[in-house]
Amino acid sequence: MCKTTDVNLILNNIAVDTTKELTVDGDDLDQDLDHAFKLLEQERFVKLMNVLKRTILAKVLPLCPKVLNLDNGSLLEMPSETLKNILGDMVHLGEQEPYGILGGTLMVNFGKTEYVTDNSDSVNSSSSFTKVGRFPLNPDITSTFELHLTFYPSTQVKHKVTNLLRRLQGKPPLLVVDQKFNLTKKKLYRSPNHKK
Repeated sequence: MCKTTDVNLILNNIAVDTTKELTVDGDDLDQDLDHAFKLLEQERFVKLMNVLKRTILAKVLPLCPKVLNLDNGSLLEMPSETLKNILGDMVHLGEQEPYGILGGTLMVNFGKTEYVTDNSDSVNSSSSFTKVGRFPLNPDITSTFELHLTFYPSTQVKHKVTNLLRRLQGKPPLLVVDQKFNLTKKKLYRSPNHKK
């Protein structure tokens, strides 16, 4: 049993005054601490997702039309669900590193899948990509890893029809990022237990 007196807790911007004497069972205290740590972890996760979201929306996506040599005025659209999936995977991979996700560099590529028909009338697909850029997630920290992110254009019929209609109306095309993406991590250091 723990006795708690004169404790002020601040949780989720709400001040709670526990000046009354409380008795707390050890299991309840453990559960409360676990819950508090989960809340802190969720808050950190949301903050990191927002930092990465700003990086992608402010730096990466505006650069894509230039690098991909799209028509003047062309737009690039990334569905919010795709962005959410990318950010979640980035945080998951990056938080396993010594400085966390902000200790890395984001390497962005834009892939395209080309379908080639050979002499035997079989269709083969080959992937190639265009390098969009290199984006340090925190310029004040030396990167300990790189996240290689490859976007792909959507091949859905509805997007192709939309672009056809846009062209007929004299509007520039709209390039939609597909929900499929490739995200890999490359460490830039050797772990202490690495043997030669």
